[in-house]
Amino acid sequence: MPAPGGERQRVTRFAPSPTGELHLGNARTALFNLLLARGGGGRFLLRIEDTDSERSLDAHAVALMADLRWLGIDWDAGPDRADERGPYRQSQRGALYSRYLAQLEGLPATLRFRVPRDERVVFEDFVHGPQTFLTDDIGDFVVRRADGSAAFFFSNAVDDALMGVTQALRGEDHLANTPRQLLILRALALVAPAYGHVALIVGADGAPLSKRHAAVSVREYRERGYQPIALLNHLFRLGHSTALHGLLQLSEMARAFDTAHLGRAPSRFDEPQLRVWQKEAVHRLPAEAARGWLAPLLPAGLDERARDAFIAALLPNVVLPEDARPWVDIVFGGPPPLEPAAEEAVRGAGAGYFSAAAAAAATSGNDLAAIAGAVRAATGRSGASLYMPLRAALTGRMHGPELAPLLKAMPAGKACERLARFA
Repeated sequence: MPAPGGERQRVTRFAPSPTGELHLGNARTALFNLLLARGGGGRFLLRIEDTDSERSLDAHAVALMADLRWLGIDWDAGPDRADERGPYRQSQRGALYSRYLAQLEGLPATLRFRVPRDERVVFEDFVHGPQTFLTDDIGDFVVRRADGSAAFFFSNAVDDALMGVTQALRGEDHLANTPRQLLILRALALVAPAYGHVALIVGADGAPLSKRHAAVSVREYRERGYQPIALLNHLFRLGHSTALHGLLQLSEMARAFDTAHLGRAPSRFDEPQLRVWQKEAVHRLPAEAARGWLAPLLPAGLDERARDAFIAALLPNVVLPEDARPWVDIVFGGPPPLEPAAEEAVRGAGAGYFSAAAAAAATSGNDLAAIAGAVRAATGRSGASLYMPLRAALTGRMHGPELAPLLKAMPAGKACERLARFA
């Protein structure tokens, strides 16, 4: 796609304040800026805007960077990857701000930017289109606080210019800041980026997304076991339309991302749809990744064969690790209670059925084919009438993961004990 920033090398940035956790709205902003840069062969910067010393914590910055990298969002330059335009923490750029503040007016304790009267600030927002603001409606504003630190309007605008940012894509809650920042950059004879503002994310009721709708931080989704690629696919489609279907990799998103496809209406966060992407991501997990994903739930000391059999059986049937917990209890815990349909299936099979099944389980090493063969020979049963009572007695349920690998994962003697209960 053509770069809204013109012919210069495309440079985008994500500029969070480390005052809390990385929430979904900011994660989407970071993703969109990464895709905008990568799609044009440009650079993506991470700048930590920590001039608010009372609310900014280094621990938040560290956690924020860890969450971004967990998502697969990495940067060409940032706090831990310096270049000639750094440093990339605003708290380390105070001397630079002082030089530019001095160009505006004197050195009083608090410096206000004097907005010219009777003017229009006109710019093209590459999401919302032409924008016009009257300077009489803006009013003078603080650019340096009483403690000598640069205010947001000033430091944010100056850093974008000095770091060569060509496109500043951010939330629409910053739209009203743009005319102030354009006035600052004009006064300092600095080149402004092109600005675009994405609509905010809301819950199902149309209110700004908050904890009453769903988890709102990336950390919460990571700790629940969501795959980063699932979260990225959901965020990619929140406010950005695409004709592509299925689970996309970051490189595919970068090729498809187009600011012309960014919507102006708020985006509704839909956790059920996120679960759809999660299910697809889980189905694609390599064996080693699947083991790491489910390992915390499995009993200590479980042998490799049983572990791998259990995971292979479970993956097509779970979306999150919490979905696996009942099956961990069923396979490795005590005899499960029977749901009503399972109780009926067991009762209908009869004692002879389970005598044959228990005897075969004791000698076959939990081999389902051998157990079923013994029962078939003893009872003449076939199809569902052969297999469903086995499932019911072994798991307490009539439906679930494939039975053969579950049976292989059971500790020695457990299947025989469960079948013998009904003999």
